[in-house]
Amino acid sequence: MADANTGSSLNRSLVSILERRGVLTGDQACMIMDGDSVSTQQALEEQLTINFEVDPTDICAALAEHARVPLLRLANCTVLPDLLKEFPAEMLKRHKAVPVARTTDTVTLAVADPLDVFAVEELTYY
Repeated sequence: MADANTGSSLNRSLVSILERRGVLTGDQACMIMDGDSVSTQQALEEQLTINFEVDPTDICAALAEHARVPLLRLANCTVLPDLLKEFPAEMLKRHKAVPVARTTDTVTLAVADPLDVFAVEELTYY
């Protein structure tokens, strides 16, 4: 679990990315970071969507940029049933992960939170 400093660092980064992308104004970004209600990423996401009407897709794009991973839209993917069978369904569900591609020696997984190091580690070594 991330400590408060890591969470606030992530939150500052996400707000900064959203501001740079024009999703938030500078005043909105300052208002969010000056408040004390964004101690966790979940609290930040709730505040962004409820109070500032930020589209969740914009939040996902900011998170992907922060994590330096590509944003993958599952609507654009064809999930291969044979690939799904290679992973325990409970593990995929727990980590909100979906295998989306395979090469000779690599399986690409889409995960809801690319910063969840425990999920990435478990999925990597499965």
